Amino acid sequence: MHTNSTIIPIASGKGGVGKTMLTANLAMALAKAGHQTVAVDLDLGGSNLHTHLGIPNKHPGIGDFLKGRHVDFDDLLLPTETKNLRFIPGDGKTPFMANIPFEQRKLLIGEIKKIKARYVLLDLGAGSNFNTLNFFGLANRSIIISTFETAAIMNFLMFLRNFMFRLLTSAFRKNPEVFAVLTNLFKQSIRDRPLTVAMVMDKMATLDPALTAETQRKLQFYRPRIVFNMGETPDDLKICQSIDKSLQAYLALQPEFFGFIFHDASVRKAARNNKPLLSVAPDCLAARGITALAESIITNWDHYQEDSAATLLTLTRDNFDKWQPVA
Repeated sequence: MHTNSTIIPIASGKGGVGKTMLTANLAMALAKAGHQTVAVDLDLGGSNLHTHLGIPNKHPGIGDFLKGRHVDFDDLLLPTETKNLRFIPGDGKTPFMANIPFEQRKLLIGEIKKIKARYVLLDLGAGSNFNTLNFFGLANRSIIISTFETAAIMNFLMFLRNFMFRLLTSAFRKNPEVFAVLTNLFKQSIRDRPLTVAMVMDKMATLDPALTAETQRKLQFYRPRIVFNMGETPDDLKICQSIDKSLQAYLALQPEFFGFIFHDASVRKAARNNKPLLSVAPDCLAARGITALAESIITNWDHYQEDSAATLLTLTRDNFDKWQPVA
């Protein structure tokens, strides 16, 4: 991997929450701040990151590379109109790429890790298929985007549950007997209470204490960063406390609440015109929120933030007051 590169996978529990729009404009904001940035469209089977960057879909993409169409991975890198920002298309002209096999996924991950840039943003497919979960686990710190709608929150919590159980499955595969017990645990219908990571770890510890301890250490490094999109007021963030409790209780996960983007009509207008939001409305509320998110990545990405919910609420309130248009 390039010495100073930071890979940031970006996922969502469901479609329609603005993941791709955010990825495109966040990549632009990082590039505008002077950092070499690459945006990679990994929503294989539904690639549309190019539309949010204002780039026509006429270039070879990851699909062409994986199908062995005499395309080197480096040749996929496209310049954009934004200085410091390059782009790798997804499907390109190759359809039906949503479910790539293990060998192709491994090849692709190896190539992504060799990209030379300060930031490499991965726009993942919505939902919890194996490809998305594996790409999300490429880094210990990844971004998951949600709106404040109940369905969106439930879906992103389910995504993180599937992600944690995927990590457990990978870890305990080393011991076939333990793996068989784990698989059976997942299949069982537990009527009294849902299966939690703590319950799984307690059971595994009785079967293989050393492997369980090793897995526990690995799990502690995963800290998903939650970014909320289409917020109406800073007080929407009061839900963070219950989300935090749920994730710690059921998944033994300590999330970080990392960003808040205000609902803004300019977003839809930019999307309809296939233009990047930061190009056509750089001073709108949503664009300012995305620029602030980029600043948080530049200054805080490698640091753990205590009490991130309260910190984000304070920051969002300050920004809300500061960004209000003067009457």
